[in-house]
Amino acid sequence: MKAENTSQPVKNRIVTLDALRGFALLGIALANFPEFSLWTFLDHETQMKMQTGSLDAIVRCLQYLLVDGKFYTIFSVLFGIGFYIIISHAIQRGANGFRIFYRRMLILLIIGLAHLMLLWSGDILMLYAAIGMLLPLFRNCKPKTLLWWSGFFFLLPTAIEVWRAASGINPADMLYSAWWNTASAYGIGEENFAGWLRDAQSYKEMNAFLMQGAVERMWDLCRDSGISRFWLFFLWAFTLASVRFSAISKRTPNYSEELPKSALASDCQCLSSTHGVLCRASLSALFCTASSTR
Repeated sequence: MKAENTSQPVKNRIVTLDALRGFALLGIALANFPEFSLWTFLDHETQMKMQTGSLDAIVRCLQYLLVDGKFYTIFSVLFGIGFYIIISHAIQRGANGFRIFYRRMLILLIIGLAHLMLLWSGDILMLYAAIGMLLPLFRNCKPKTLLWWSGFFFLLPTAIEVWRAASGINPADMLYSAWWNTASAYGIGEENFAGWLRDAQSYKEMNAFLMQGAVERMWDLCRDSGISRFWLFFLWAFTLASVRFSAISKRTPNYSEELPKSALASDCQCLSSTHGVLCRASLSALFCTASSTR
């Protein structure tokens, strides 16, 4: 007698996206190891005096060339694709679906804010959530319009640099001053900055470093036009997903819902094509941002 299968159906997921997310998170962890180990906060002379100083310098150079910024790019592209999938589901559910979407973004924003202020000043989730809340504004745009917006955010950093050079005004300078004013308020200066976390005797002292680090993070994003760059990746991925997944949905109307295995098997070729595009897109992003910062 055959035992009845009482297990609940599992929602279908795009395995390639999950695998790439894990790959991107691993890369982000690798990119942050110099900060986690406090190596970054040492001055160059102290770094070279360490037993592995010369080797560390080589590894850091390789890390800069192969890791820094590349995995944030992949993660941003995957976020944009994920936002499209969530928004598509929200549209299908109607108004309640968008309430669920914004609730998710709000939760992500709160988690990112807590992470930024309490654990690690290099947080990026808060920015992702803030941008995610604005992405529904583009949900009805045609792919061509989305590409125009992507082009706008691609050229925006250059336009800002030209404006800075012509006007002599740099908004990042104000954040730079605010950063050091915040650091000074907690007793942190250039003379003890490198060793502050090493010498911290309590969480209160560590949190002081995180507070000034949060302002430094805003300066860093403004200085490198990081917000424009993330908008570019999000909209580019949003466009890619809208084109590719719309093509699949026309072939398989219930693609965005749970599909029986037979339907998934019959659409295997189309899914493989989409996964190939996502892999190539993400891997291309891995190597096209050699000068990006973390």
